[in-house]
Amino acid sequence: LNIVEGKMQYLFDEDGKRYLDAIAGVVTVSCGHCHPDVVNAIMEQSKLLQHTTTIYLHHAIAEYAEALASKMPGDLK
Repeated sequence: LNIVEGKMQYLFDEDGKRYLDAIAGVVTVSCGHCHPDVVNAIMEQSKLLQHTTTIYLHHAIAEYAEALASKMPGDLK
């Protein structure tokens, strides 16, 4: 089976046959393959900075941590 494309919850082989992706990865389960909003966000971010490490601070890391922590119960905040 040669998978060549993914769109939302589906995968497609080289002959165009569609399959439901029943074993999707972490990101794919939550938003699908090639979700247009995710693709656009990746393209926009890539115009600014493609990769860094947690050795260097970027405001998005702190903003994400605060947003995630605000959703946690009790002492986990």
